[in-house]
Amino acid sequence: MAADMTTLQSLQKAHGDWIPAHAAHLLSKGWNWLALAQKAQAAGWSTLRLPDRKMESWRYSDLAALRNCEFSVTSAASAANVAAQTAPPELALSESAFEVVFVDGVFKPEWSRLPSDGSISLLSQAIDGQKTRDKVLRLFQTELETPVVGHGREQVFRSVNSSFVRDAVLVQVNRGAALGKPLRISHWAGGSTAAGSQAIFAPRVQVVLEENAQAVICERFFSSPQGSHFTNALSHYTLESGARLELLHLQSQSDLAVHLAATTITQARDSESKVTSLSLGARFARHEVEVKLGGEGASCALAGLTLLNGTRHGDHLTSVHHLLPRTQSEQLFKGIAAGESRSVFNGAVHMHRGAVQSTAAQLNKSLLLSAKAEADSKPELVIEVDDVKATHGATVGQLDPEHLFYMEARGIERSEAERLLARGFAAEVVFAHLRNELLCQDAMRVLGEHLDQFGFGGLGD
Repeated sequence: MAADMTTLQSLQKAHGDWIPAHAAHLLSKGWNWLALAQKAQAAGWSTLRLPDRKMESWRYSDLAALRNCEFSVTSAASAANVAAQTAPPELALSESAFEVVFVDGVFKPEWSRLPSDGSISLLSQAIDGQKTRDKVLRLFQTELETPVVGHGREQVFRSVNSSFVRDAVLVQVNRGAALGKPLRISHWAGGSTAAGSQAIFAPRVQVVLEENAQAVICERFFSSPQGSHFTNALSHYTLESGARLELLHLQSQSDLAVHLAATTITQARDSESKVTSLSLGARFARHEVEVKLGGEGASCALAGLTLLNGTRHGDHLTSVHHLLPRTQSEQLFKGIAAGESRSVFNGAVHMHRGAVQSTAAQLNKSLLLSAKAEADSKPELVIEVDDVKATHGATVGQLDPEHLFYMEARGIERSEAERLLARGFAAEVVFAHLRNELLCQDAMRVLGEHLDQFGFGGLGD
């Protein structure tokens, strides 16, 4: 309890230090509702406690990484100093994509490339008077003004995000249209904060795909190797009838970082979402994915990977709600754990009363590369109706000695054989649902960089 209060008090202080100037800016622009909503969100979460391991959804994950931390919001001036430097290679622009880049939470137009049709815009641009498509802005306002704390402690960090957000990516693809290129939303944490404090960032994405619209989107998170920060990201996707979404969440932050992210997807009739989540960095990372299949014939396919070494902790939590007939979902989540790390998968499928003739499949596989590594799997099926099909499975294992022997017998060194087998195990997640070439290249490049840090050689012994 004391540790909870220490963390909350530090968050309260950081918010109290930052909000006066931020609110004054909003009021000067006529955005009174946003200033009031953010203050209300902070007042709400400050009355709660943080999630702990007594709660079923946090049973295997401890927020010790946030205890005894002093938080602060990085100033725009600090972000400008970072932006004045040469862009990190991770942020290199591609002619094959639209790009939105943030440095320490501040939008960097000089490192970004947006379409001219207004389908992609920024909250900061809207505040400055630039035109933003109405539907996505209305949804953003509804989300900000909804007291997330009404859902209890499990979702307290969503409310924390709402209270700290200072910019957001707003995407609205009109009926029957498609984004002409994939959209890469990149967040780079590299600035400095007050001595001894941990920077807090609150990335926010709001996306609306109207009827039969299509989009390919990648949310990327990078940081400097010495970056000690707390990223608390929140994304909302609304898919109207027949819409199609391909989404990659690529997290590659420093070993000093804490990364919490929540992605919610609401789907209408015959819509389709394909989501891939790669958790490759941070000392503590948790990505929650919630999908509501609220239209007949809607479908989702989720895939995820945690790649861990040292004492790092990676957690995927999914919740798929089948609400109407003939909806479909499939999930494939994997974990690779070395050293004394811990990989967690908690996947829930809820077949509601109206979900007749719906199907769901879930599979979790874990690969342990050391005797002290851990993998926890917690599948959940809640079925309230007959005439549905739902399956789940989980496996935990090590590198196959026969496969290693086969490769060594053909002249492949032990360390390289282990790396190739681990890469193949992980690559299945990347290629399960990703179809865009640029996103696949991004994913495999960053995955390879992290695997190179594992120091293979004798891991399977």
